[in-house]
Amino acid sequence: MSNSIVFLCLGQGSQYFNMTYELYRKNKAYHDYLCEVDDLVYQIAGCRVLDYIFDKSKSLSEPCDDLQLSSLALFLCQYSLGKLLIDQGIVPDYIVGSSMGELVALALSNDSHLERVIKLLSQSVRRIEISCQKGGMLAVLHNSNVFYKQREVFGDCEIAGINCDDNFVVTGSNYSLMKAAGYLKENRIIFQRLPVQYAFHSDMIAEVHEEVESCFRPWKLNVPIGSCAYGDIIEILPRSYIWDILRRPILFQEIIQRIEKNIKPIYFDLSPGGTLSNFIRRIGTSNKIYSVINRYHKENEYLERLINAFTIKER
Repeated sequence: MSNSIVFLCLGQGSQYFNMTYELYRKNKAYHDYLCEVDDLVYQIAGCRVLDYIFDKSKSLSEPCDDLQLSSLALFLCQYSLGKLLIDQGIVPDYIVGSSMGELVALALSNDSHLERVIKLLSQSVRRIEISCQKGGMLAVLHNSNVFYKQREVFGDCEIAGINCDDNFVVTGSNYSLMKAAGYLKENRIIFQRLPVQYAFHSDMIAEVHEEVESCFRPWKLNVPIGSCAYGDIIEILPRSYIWDILRRPILFQEIIQRIEKNIKPIYFDLSPGGTLSNFIRRIGTSNKIYSVINRYHKENEYLERLINAFTIKER
């Protein structure tokens, strides 16, 4: 069985200020892609994403949680890195998308629709900001069984996603998340409040269902998408696709297990901090995983190492 290149793209919760700044500063191709897409965003949404994400007055500890700008920043950084890798001859056979990372996958799969994807992303999050009550998401480093065994503790929370056996995400109102956090802290279960101000993947965004679903007209994929919304590899986009990636739980573990069963992947993690790489290692794999974006200002070093390590023999 020959190797298949699999790109990994992540959504809300992984972003931080000044992510990829060193790559932007020193890699001309990445710099140019970011600026090009930032210009498109300005034309479509009227905002400058790079001014927001590269604000040098912000520290790593400050929450990067403006929904519109942080969502677009995640899109810009991952899409531009994917294009950079493709320029280096690292062309994906499949693209896995987690939550709004599926929009990155959608654009990379057929970049002739880049402007449409940006518009879909911008309009969807704007509708959520206008229409939906604020809430949030908690990442929990524990088996998801604790959610079902202590269901009353989690109130109106829902499972937003299962990343691996010992990492799941809950989503819900701020009150329920506060109660859940108290229980987790009391029982010494590690958790983290994600920099997300809305309860994605829950009924708390139901108000925008019809608006989000009606604005999407499917098009042809050039590269199959490993969809965490469906837990399956898709080659044809359903009409409900954009709504499904926002509302359905994230089946990351399920899609990776399916990939590992059916193909021999080499993973290229486009997510900030190598988040998806870490989940895959916890799920269990003997296959190679490369990542670039990290919090230690070593993106250029990681990228050079990746390109030097990847040869045609690995295909």
